[in-house]
Amino acid sequence: MKITSIRWGLVLCCGWFLILVSAAIILPPIDSRAVSGSAVPILAITAVWLLLTLVVLASYFHRAWKRVPMVSNKRTYVAWLIFETACVFASVCSLVWLLAPICVINPRDKTP
Repeated sequence: MKITSIRWGLVLCCGWFLILVSAAIILPPIDSRAVSGSAVPILAITAVWLLLTLVVLASYFHRAWKRVPMVSNKRTYVAWLIFETACVFASVCSLVWLLAPICVINPRDKTP
């Protein structure tokens, strides 16, 4: 099997599904006082999978934008690429806003 024949979108979706389901099953509830030793491997796998996702998305958009001169309906293709790029950018921004600590997003002025 060639690496170019792999459907990366399907692989990424299935991988994120497995990571989220395994985290839901393995990790303790939020209100639990128990310390979970299994959180570190899940966080490491999530970080690696996030990097793989970023590489695949960058590769996809790079190839798609390089393909613009070769398509017959340039306006429609470019409009769709702009829409896709905006959706991905909005998703990334919303995830950063959701996962970043409040002290980073809204720093308080400590001067009297």
